[in-house]
Amino acid sequence: MTDSEMLKEVIQRATDGGWEIGKNLNFTGINELIVYLDGASLVPSDLGWIKFKLNEFLFNHDFAKALWGEPRPTIEHSGKATSFDFNKGWQYHLQQMVISENPIKYAYDNTKGKE
Repeated sequence: MTDSEMLKEVIQRATDGGWEIGKNLNFTGINELIVYLDGASLVPSDLGWIKFKLNEFLFNHDFAKALWGEPRPTIEHSGKATSFDFNKGWQYHLQQMVISENPIKYAYDNTKGKE
């Protein structure tokens, strides 16, 4: 799977997770995306779109929160023992994505919905 295909899937997952910008996003290339604003009230009427560089949204906190959410406790019961753990939330995954060799692949491989 190409980076472009993985990126489109990751953006869809973030949009499904509540990332609003992804609803109006169009690709102009792997390193640049355009968001069409469709009547956003805070935007001058002659400005119908905003251009983003890939890193401007890929490493964005709202984008990461939509992909991975907040850390949540996990409780497992096995016989007499109970163990507590926390899922790794958006901050952990954002750090890992920043230092990964291929952030797009990291996001694709580490988000819910992966086949």
